[in-house]
Amino acid sequence: SGVRNRNRALRIVVQCIIGAGLIALLIWLAYKNDVVGTLKTVDPRYLIVAWLIWVISTAINSLRWKLLLANAGIERQFLSLWPLYLIGLFFSQFLPTGTGGDAVRVYEVSRRSGRIAAAIVAVLQERVFGLGVSMLIGLFATLYYWERLPPNFRPWVVLAQISGPIGLLVFLY
Repeated sequence: SGVRNRNRALRIVVQCIIGAGLIALLIWLAYKNDVVGTLKTVDPRYLIVAWLIWVISTAINSLRWKLLLANAGIERQFLSLWPLYLIGLFFSQFLPTGTGGDAVRVYEVSRRSGRIAAAIVAVLQERVFGLGVSMLIGLFATLYYWERLPPNFRPWVVLAQISGPIGLLVFLY
């Protein structure tokens, strides 16, 4: 028990050091690039709307992840998954990999459930589903800017953007 407590304390210390280092790096980069000066030029209403959209989208993505976990046999409360999702986003942004946050989410869910394969599958499904939604947004953008596309290019773009989400649905099924 003593060794376990020391390991836990060491892990917490290392996490705090890494977290403090990342925050210091962010502050330095913000100062260097005059982020505050740039933000002062933006209408605060736009920042509030952007923040609200971000909060709503992370909540929806967390709910989607909850449903996929439940389908894989892992029952977790939404209010325990949303913070994990946000932590995963943080790690995906600041680790030198796009999947670091996914690894954190898999680790935390599988650690508590003991079902690593189910946790991996649910996270992969959630990422693939998100890719499909992004592809559909691209399709809507293409249709919105339809007149700007070269006429002989239009059918191929639409075909690619429709077949992508359909292929992902088949893959998920």
